Amino acid sequence: MECYYFEEKRLARQIFDISVPVSLVPQVRAGEVRVLGFGEPVLRRGRCGRCGRARAVLTQNIRIEIPLEFSADARLGEACIQNIQRS
Repeated sequence: MECYYFEEKRLARQIFDISVPVSLVPQVRAGEVRVLGFGEPVLRRGRCGRCGRARAVLTQNIRIEIPLEFSADARLGEACIQNIQRS
């Protein structure tokens, strides 16, 4: 009597498309505002373009610094899974 051993291996494959809706809620936080003068102020004779009444105009360059922090909250919806290919 002869005895035979038989073994067969198979591999099943499926490809899925998985989607998850994501909602982003942006946030911006402003820090303390700083106003800095730089350079020398300039005093000149003449009239200011807006008021027209002045006999002298004082001009000063300023720099405004506003530190900003950006972030976002992510909210995930319910996942959607679709079988797109079977082999």
